[in-house]
Amino acid sequence: LGYIIVSPWITRYSAPIHKPSGMDATLDSVTPATFRRIAIALDFSPNDQRSISAAVAQGGPEAEYLLIHVVESAGAMMMAHDIRDLEVQADKEKLEAYCRQFTSGGYRVTGKLGFGRPAKAIATLSKDFHSDLLVMGAHGHRGYKDFIYGSTVEAVRHRVHIPVLIVR
Repeated sequence: LGYIIVSPWITRYSAPIHKPSGMDATLDSVTPATFRRIAIALDFSPNDQRSISAAVAQGGPEAEYLLIHVVESAGAMMMAHDIRDLEVQADKEKLEAYCRQFTSGGYRVTGKLGFGRPAKAIATLSKDFHSDLLVMGAHGHRGYKDFIYGSTVEAVRHRVHIPVLIVR
């Protein structure tokens, strides 16, 4: 106890003063990121518009885009690409409509349906596309709702090795 009380008085004058971590770092060599292959995870909710706008802001008309939607029904989990139910057909039509809108704006776009667990499918499709950016929408729930509904963003973030832009 005596050392703890006396030590600051003794070492205050003899200890060198340290700068906070990173104080000498310069930012002269910062270059803007250029994203040429951008994957966008969609869930056909109002969040899609914000996710697409954020992706286009990052890549512009020069980038190539991959629109991803994952069908996560019980049938899709069991049969994957072999399933041909009404949900898959409706999701395929929505994805094609998004692609047509993108293409009419002069963008290069591809649409892909994934099947099964969203985190795994999004990560796999993004890697197969050789994406250099993944854009995902977030629903904004936290805490116990993440426990109940799951957090796809967190699971995907741990599966990919590229920047992930989360749009809320």
